[in-house]
Amino acid sequence: LGKLMADSALQDFYCSEKFTWLSVDLEKRQSYSCCAVKPHAIDLGWVKNNPGQLFNTPHLIEERQTMLARQPVASCQGPCWEPERQNITSRRMLYSTQEKLFNSTQVSAPENLHIMLGSTCNMTCSYCCKQYSSAWTRDLQENGPYTDQDRFKIFPIDKILTKISQTEHQTSVGYLSLVEEIESLHTTDCVYLTGGETFLYNNFAEFVNRISVNNRVKIFTGMGVNPTRFKSQLSKLINRDRITLIVSAENCNDLYEFNRFGNTWQNFNTNLAEIENQEFDWYFSSVISNLTIFGFAEFAKQFEGRYIKYEFCSDPDFLNVNVLDDASKDHVIGKLNNSNIDFKDKLISSIEAATTEQHRDQLSLYLTEFARRRKLNLNIYPSTFVQWLTHA
Repeated sequence: LGKLMADSALQDFYCSEKFTWLSVDLEKRQSYSCCAVKPHAIDLGWVKNNPGQLFNTPHLIEERQTMLARQPVASCQGPCWEPERQNITSRRMLYSTQEKLFNSTQVSAPENLHIMLGSTCNMTCSYCCKQYSSAWTRDLQENGPYTDQDRFKIFPIDKILTKISQTEHQTSVGYLSLVEEIESLHTTDCVYLTGGETFLYNNFAEFVNRISVNNRVKIFTGMGVNPTRFKSQLSKLINRDRITLIVSAENCNDLYEFNRFGNTWQNFNTNLAEIENQEFDWYFSSVISNLTIFGFAEFAKQFEGRYIKYEFCSDPDFLNVNVLDDASKDHVIGKLNNSNIDFKDKLISSIEAATTEQHRDQLSLYLTEFARRRKLNLNIYPSTFVQWLTHA
């Protein structure tokens, strides 16, 4: 962080999400002070001795103290500090959380509670990793690492988690104690549920129905679920006026199937039609990366009028939206300029940021291996982009 401290372009490292947001990973027993930062292990012994204080652990208090001193919190390096240093839109810039709204490190409860049920998922999305997808874990176990980054390597804890069934996980002391702690948090705004794939979890409807009695609930789904199961799970959800579905997608057709590998465009649309048929409130969440940006304008046009919540991919950094060849940048920017996307100015500014040779080389190694393992054809991307990657 020393480089950031010395960088005159970054003088203020405050973000209000440290005071409003709590993410809890029930599977890995970790917490996050927003949904993008690096996780921190939860001390279950401390939680037991301090009931009702999951949002005020020593680690979270320390991060807030650092924020109030307007110093950079280390866990925010990937999603915010490094992108901002490169003139790329960061998470706090996207959601305008720089305004100082809090003065105390003690906060009674989070306004937004994010519960990660686990990593069970059938998909290996291009920007995802083992943290959120059991299919990604299987890939790494069977085929080895992609790069020397931890997100692309298997550790002993990953092997242990793959051997624990959902039933064993959901009946463990750690899981039950965290659920009890979560239920003691009376959030003032919303509970977010993510996975993995939420609709692949046993007893999912019962879990949601219990929470939605007193809270608004937003459920993320990547739609990588058998339509019969998806329809059945949806039909079991009650308190529907309190439930919103957040559908993860940012491309159509071949680009969708490439970047959301493990699902088909047809299956996606079948499940989307079922959401409409059962009259759930819903909107999109789109991850913006250099691999998803090519078809994003067409996706936004196809679903014009439907609200889209944007997330910039910043980890790994070689998937940043600016890591493109110049011809592809011009092509994508031209399509964005002709679109009605509401944040296209921020998006274009991020695309125009400089690209390094290191990022190009890292992307080339990763994308070539990603496509090889899944027998995917890179020709769905512009030839200038593919040639740039291979230094042709």
